[in-house]
Amino acid sequence: EGRAKDEGGYRMSVAFRQQLLDTLHLKTDSRIGLEVVKLSDPGVDVIQLLARCLPHVVPNVILAKREELIPILLCVVSKHPDSKTRDQLLHMLFNLIKRPDKKQRQVIMSGCVAFAKMNGSTQVESELLPQMWEQITHKYYERRLLVAESCGVLAPYIPPELRGSLVLSMLTQMLEEDKAESVRQAVVRALAIIVAFTDDEDKFKQCWELVLKALADPSQLVISATSFALLPSLAAWALELGVLEREVLSYFLHQMLICIKQVSRSDGESGAVEQSQHHIFTLTHLVPWHYAAILLSSPFADVTADSSDKYTVLLPQPHTPLLDVRVIVGDEVRLGALVAAFQREVSSEGFTPWSSLEWFSKDYLSRLLKSSVALGFSQWELMHSIATLLATYCTYLGYTFTHKVIRPFFENTLTLPKQNPASALADGRAHLATPVLPIYVSGVLATFSKDEKLLVSFLRTAIVDMALYFGPLDSLKATFQELKRDKRRHGLLLGVLQDLVTHSSFQVRQYTTVLFGLMVRKVDEKLVMKGVLPHLIKLARDSEMAVRIDTIESFGAIMESVTSKEILIRVHEQFESFMDQQQYRVDHQVLMSVLKTLAKIGPHADPVFRDEFIIPRLAEVSAENNNADNETKRRDVALALLEAYRNISECFVATELVTTFMIPGLQSLSKDMEAVEPEQVPAVQQLIKSCQSKEQEHTRHASISGDGKSFLSKLVPQFDKDSKISPTKLFRKKS
Repeated sequence: EGRAKDEGGYRMSVAFRQQLLDTLHLKTDSRIGLEVVKLSDPGVDVIQLLARCLPHVVPNVILAKREELIPILLCVVSKHPDSKTRDQLLHMLFNLIKRPDKKQRQVIMSGCVAFAKMNGSTQVESELLPQMWEQITHKYYERRLLVAESCGVLAPYIPPELRGSLVLSMLTQMLEEDKAESVRQAVVRALAIIVAFTDDEDKFKQCWELVLKALADPSQLVISATSFALLPSLAAWALELGVLEREVLSYFLHQMLICIKQVSRSDGESGAVEQSQHHIFTLTHLVPWHYAAILLSSPFADVTADSSDKYTVLLPQPHTPLLDVRVIVGDEVRLGALVAAFQREVSSEGFTPWSSLEWFSKDYLSRLLKSSVALGFSQWELMHSIATLLATYCTYLGYTFTHKVIRPFFENTLTLPKQNPASALADGRAHLATPVLPIYVSGVLATFSKDEKLLVSFLRTAIVDMALYFGPLDSLKATFQELKRDKRRHGLLLGVLQDLVTHSSFQVRQYTTVLFGLMVRKVDEKLVMKGVLPHLIKLARDSEMAVRIDTIESFGAIMESVTSKEILIRVHEQFESFMDQQQYRVDHQVLMSVLKTLAKIGPHADPVFRDEFIIPRLAEVSAENNNADNETKRRDVALALLEAYRNISECFVATELVTTFMIPGLQSLSKDMEAVEPEQVPAVQQLIKSCQSKEQEHTRHASISGDGKSFLSKLVPQFDKDSKISPTKLFRKKS
């Protein structure tokens, strides 16, 4: 256009120029070409452009890089005006990545939240939820995970009527049908949020049933998520509705008792143990919520607190913020004011419990007592868990309430009746002879460090009362085992026993002797050396034979558990004394106690002690028993020897010991059995054959090696049946 006319008056035509351009074959009728041409339009809409192009771009991006498209897709979906286009793009978003990982799912969920914030609940209902519904049965669990997680993050933006219907139905279906535990775990977490945002009281029962279903899930991941997320959410709703105690806590208390009774009937063989433990743990997780319910239902629930007020609130460290009373109540300042008011109320002389506190003091504790009584002594872990539950309540409710209410409740039940206390202990009517004792001592008296003197006094009294009325030792043993879990209490427990070593009653000294035997395993050997061994040695010289006999098993516990040579030497001397002194050799009870102890500790005792004391002494007793006059005593000894030989036959025994002691001892035992217990002869003969096989195998290897003695025989001392090895030499370190 800017070119001037020449003298001939010709000007290059537009048609010519266009024809010249056409020689380049520039085509603009393709889809992409048309899109490019439109860019020159001043009114071009970038969102519309992207919406048209993305469906063609996405399939051609490699899977590993498709996550880069997520922000673009979300931006277009959020801003595009056409619902059909948005639906197509949302479908593309949820199907963009075949198996989205955690990071990719979080990006998608963040976009969904942004979409919900920008477009409101109506579009969430009409556009997002249908896309999620399509994915709940997808073959890839990552897609189903995305659905479950999205339900949770979108809960605040979903219309209330849909939260309690469509979304709840989706999650219920996935909880019941999905085989992937990670999906069910995500479902439980989403349900926790749905429950928190549900206002329809009619849905409480349905949500409560979902909690119970999730708690019964076979996956520990799902159970854990339920305990730490869904259960607190439902507890919060139950607290709002005023049914936490009546519906939730009462249910788990009832189930705990049922399961514990099943444990007692089945002797722990069924799944009732795990179910009982599960209910106890659940009740423990609910303690902060119950404590909050007590505070918030009190007469001082409306107490106000200024932010400048400072309260010291000492509560257990929660496993999760959802179990933190500060979070439950709302803030630390208000909680401090409530706790301070609670302590003032409880400490007042005219203290009267309000309804929720009275329910705990009477109903809850009574049910806990019934479950404790129903427990068997073999269920150590269940006892420990109930004690932990009780200790948790004591810690939350505080020292004053514990001593005003909880302690009197249990001590009243543990007090022996004035009439026939011995028979009450014998038949289990007295709770002092039941698991209530260890649960109370560990769960209440051992909770506060300032109660140490009270704990010592109570233990001493319990031992004396139980011994004087010949009560069963089970509850005392369980108490010591429970308290022994904490190494800091070992010295305290030994101190209690040491004070009773010189008690005037031989029954008390007997019980003390047995309890000393419990203070060996998992106790520092220095404490055993100074706090156990000297007192057992003193009791082994007691004026009463019954006390001396009871030390044998405790000495066996030391030999079985301790590695200190100094301790082993002194214990070996005691066993030598029991086997050699005339007063013991003629006492059948002493001999039986020694044999039963040796049979028990044989496989676990120090190998040198087993080889150079136990095995030779068994052979000696076996030979002597052939000449016993009393048939009953001869049978008792023979059966005890058989048990000992069975246990030792499972250990490695040097061939020389087999030849010199094991086979002769078993041959003597076979003679006894032929005379007093013929049906046991095949068992003895089988042991003899086993020993002879070892002997023959040894001989074969020796002949092959060309040496009359095996390498092992050069290391093992040559034994003489009539020789005795001193304990000092027995355990002397080899140079």
